[in-house]
Amino acid sequence: MLRAINLEAILPRWARRENAVVRRHLGFAGRTNTIDIRRILIVSLLEAALVALTWPLGSIIRAGISSPHITLVVLPLLVVAYGYALAAVLILPLGLLLYAYIMAVVSQGAVDHIFDERQGDTLTLLRTIPPPLQEIFLSKIASSIWRQVDNLDIVLWVITVFSLPIIILYNTFQNQVVSPAPLSQIMVIIALAVCLIRPFVELFMVGALGILSGAAVSFRIAGNAGTILLTISYFALINLVRLLPLSPFLRLAVEYALPLLLPVGIGWAALHAAEYLVTRAEE
Repeated sequence: MLRAINLEAILPRWARRENAVVRRHLGFAGRTNTIDIRRILIVSLLEAALVALTWPLGSIIRAGISSPHITLVVLPLLVVAYGYALAAVLILPLGLLLYAYIMAVVSQGAVDHIFDERQGDTLTLLRTIPPPLQEIFLSKIASSIWRQVDNLDIVLWVITVFSLPIIILYNTFQNQVVSPAPLSQIMVIIALAVCLIRPFVELFMVGALGILSGAAVSFRIAGNAGTILLTISYFALINLVRLLPLSPFLRLAVEYALPLLLPVGIGWAALHAAEYLVTRAEE
């Protein structure tokens, strides 16, 4: 069994609750819960093992499909799989709605943090502390995420438990999983990992967009609206690309690499732009 994992021990210093900027924004909410990484890893490893087992088991079932004994074993498994898929179809959309709420709150929190600093004319004072400006921005994003850590833990748990049948159905419908085993099983396992990593990079992205909007606008509501529009544009872009006729290699890149690399690129670009705007305003 995996030992208990201390999330903050593996986080960078700017993301920890003990960070001065994070602690300042959290206030009395500083003693928030943390994400149960151990539980998520255990279930994910079990699912990966289950997917890997479909390679030899599939060959055995196909070889003995005419046998009544094999049929008696397969039928209950199909019933369980059908119930699992039905539960995923019903529960996963609720998790996505909660995730959308988290993204909205995190982006709004980032806008508020930087906008309040500008309104109070405290950014110059804040820059006198040792961390560089971008690290201060990152800590502000982290504090917004920490405030939603309970909801984020629920979302990650829903993704961990219920994303597997949706991934299999989606890949089957799109004909993206290469049929020869074990490559198909490997692609499903990679998709599971991508689904668990995406919330972290996307929350970083919307937080960075919130920092940029808060640094660029003169009205708080304009910053919130701008961040929402940019986030909607991102999700529209990343899903419209899937509709293009792509080669198998590009299809894999769009499905597995783009959802991880694009948010990181957008986030870092937004932070650099925010740093430029804040620095120019102080000159």
